[in-house]
Amino acid sequence: MVSRSEARASIARRRALRHPIHGIWLIVDRATQHPLGNLLLKPVRLSSGVAGPAPVEVGWHLHPDAQGAGYATEAAVTILDDAATRGLKHVIAVVDPRNEASRRVCRRIGMVQGPTSEAYYDECSQVFNLDLPREPAAL
Repeated sequence: MVSRSEARASIARRRALRHPIHGIWLIVDRATQHPLGNLLLKPVRLSSGVAGPAPVEVGWHLHPDAQGAGYATEAAVTILDDAATRGLKHVIAVVDPRNEASRRVCRRIGMVQGPTSEAYYDECSQVFNLDLPREPAAL
């Protein structure tokens, strides 16, 4: 996202997401309540020309100052465990293959690395899979 109009459109899409399982949550520092980033659980956007139902994606975006402190892992575990109690059976993560930090989070929460794919977001991504309920991971 590079413009204010793109940011406004993104906010509008996120506010319109009303679902008993899917959502977008703010990640905050527990002590200060300072916003650190967000976590999402929503149907993934399929690439152009890809047909079929969109799987549910888990993803996170953190401010650089908040990265590496376990916030993404803790937030993902919390949301996925809750989603499993609400009936979600499978989730994917779509990760830039160069983003080793997000790849580590995926592994830490018990996701299994699959092949790279161009099925999502019109780009080549590393896809991770997780059947729910997940096995408790050693965080």
